[in-house]
Amino acid sequence: MKQIAAKLVKVMGDIDYIKNDSTNNEQHYKYASDEAVLNEVRKAMVKNNVASKPKFIILSDTEGKSNSGKSYNKVEMECQLTVIDADSGEHEASNGFGCGIDYGGDKALMKAQTASHKYAFLKLFNIPTGDNPEDDTEVDKEAKKGKPVDKPSASKEAENPTTFTCSECACNIPENVYKFSNSNPKWKRSLCPKCQKTIKAVNA
Repeated sequence: MKQIAAKLVKVMGDIDYIKNDSTNNEQHYKYASDEAVLNEVRKAMVKNNVASKPKFIILSDTEGKSNSGKSYNKVEMECQLTVIDADSGEHEASNGFGCGIDYGGDKALMKAQTASHKYAFLKLFNIPTGDNPEDDTEVDKEAKKGKPVDKPSASKEAENPTTFTCSECACNIPENVYKFSNSNPKWKRSLCPKCQKTIKAVNA
């Protein structure tokens, strides 16, 4: 496994900070698009003769209606990513999780697939994008209201590198936000604080 480990280090060294290149106009925040991430990852992997093979597993596929009566489809997916050193044949595995939701269309599956694939690469190569999912004002407010949400310690995060994403915008969210939004009877799906606020305003 020494050769694949060395290749992963080289790929990481060739990928710099990826800027948030896209903007969500409705919620007024920036994020790193799938195109931006894969463009940088692909160039670094080709340069170092490294290939990848993704396998997508649907964890859930459900339908429902919002508080306003609008039908939606929600898909949660895992990407099991295998990275292969083309010179030695050695390989390493990583995974990423994504959740996609679509109202009245068929894009939920593609959203979940795109998110899980992107985050599998981001976590495998430790790529910074400027996102700070732990900076969650809404979650802190809920905790003060008597709804404590435990933030995982650094050691627990290291033991459990699972990535959670918002079903609306596919941004990365911490596990506590994922659990809070899924347990809320108003949403019953993973939502970042910004999407929670937006949906509250729409359904008000």
